[in-house]
Amino acid sequence: PPSKGADPPSGQDDLVVIPTQNKDVCKVCDTVTWRHDATDVYFKWCKGCKRFHEIHAFAGKLKASKCDDSRARGRAGYMRRKDAPESSARS
Repeated sequence: PPSKGADPPSGQDDLVVIPTQNKDVCKVCDTVTWRHDATDVYFKWCKGCKRFHEIHAFAGKLKASKCDDSRARGRAGYMRRKDAPESSARS
């Protein structure tokens, strides 16, 4: 994936700089699966948790932009809002 915001250190063209904030990061970098060379661990950014997780956290849907736990929390919240009485939803 392309680096955003900074050039790799000179002589190290194969390095990617991961910014400290996800602000203004291109969609490709935001959704791609990354590999840490030193440990050979694959990881991905979760837009729900706003942090990196090892790839197994996306086992339910590898192409998803949120990890399995984050998607489960979203479904639970949706069900609570859906099942809530109309009057309590407005207050």
